[in-house]
Amino acid sequence: MDGILNILKPPGMTSHDVVDFIRHLTKTKVGHTGTLDPDAAGVLVLCVGKATKISKFLTETQKAYRAEITFGISTDTYDASGKIVAAAQHVDIKEEDLKNVFERFKGDILQVPPMTSAIKYKGKPLYKLAHKGENVKLKPRKVTIYNINIVNHVSNNKSIIDVECSKGTYIRSLCNDIGEALGCGAFLSCLIRTKVGNFHLKDSITLEEVKDLYENKMLEKVLYPMDFPLQHLKSVDIKPVFYKKVLNGNPLYSESFDNVTCLKSDENVRLYCNNNFIAIGKVKTNNNITFIKPIKVFN
Repeated sequence: MDGILNILKPPGMTSHDVVDFIRHLTKTKVGHTGTLDPDAAGVLVLCVGKATKISKFLTETQKAYRAEITFGISTDTYDASGKIVAAAQHVDIKEEDLKNVFERFKGDILQVPPMTSAIKYKGKPLYKLAHKGENVKLKPRKVTIYNINIVNHVSNNKSIIDVECSKGTYIRSLCNDIGEALGCGAFLSCLIRTKVGNFHLKDSITLEEVKDLYENKMLEKVLYPMDFPLQHLKSVDIKPVFYKKVLNGNPLYSESFDNVTCLKSDENVRLYCNNNFIAIGKVKTNNNITFIKPIKVFN
């Protein structure tokens, strides 16, 4: 059983809880492609079986979220689970104020991750250090906000927004920073991930559906093929006579390709043979000669 599952993660479960559920159910290897906070819900893309080999290539994909932001209150975790550290006496946020502030956060920005995140510091997750009362001075990281829009300005102190962003973006931190920019503070009060790459919320399935499908021997019907989330990578057809070279991880030169496209050095590509997805390769250039080195092979 090899492929990709588009799971609807419920609130209250960690991403690792979901992975463990699928792993124990299917008795096979399972890996996620980017965690969701326990309180958040939405798209969680899981790699099953041989597909775990491609999980690291999926973390690069863009993500989209729908979030509720509450103004006038700041918490130590930047979300509803934390302790209130500041509260404004009066909040009067207009929709136009928000739109103006959003412009500051579009494009490449520097963002400080929350202390209660899974990022590791000297080998230990930050949230474990935070639970011990330790505080680490974190360096800002560059992330990209491709789009941010108001869905509904509920009242003076709440708004629902849609965010499209790069990997590594913390919506909690974004809400906190927006609150600081408005001068009143803010926190993330609800979060749903609506998209990961080309996986959408409307197509995700619940854990109950996964269990039912598995018990009825129908789970493979909802497994996406391993190359489905890799459409952002160029495809290269390998001539059948060179198939064993791919399996052995040997470099492939121009005579190995059926379709030679404009390949750039160090880019990853999908390798096919007889219409079968067989490997991921990395383009290399040496002495002005371009070749492809297989880096993940699927027998």
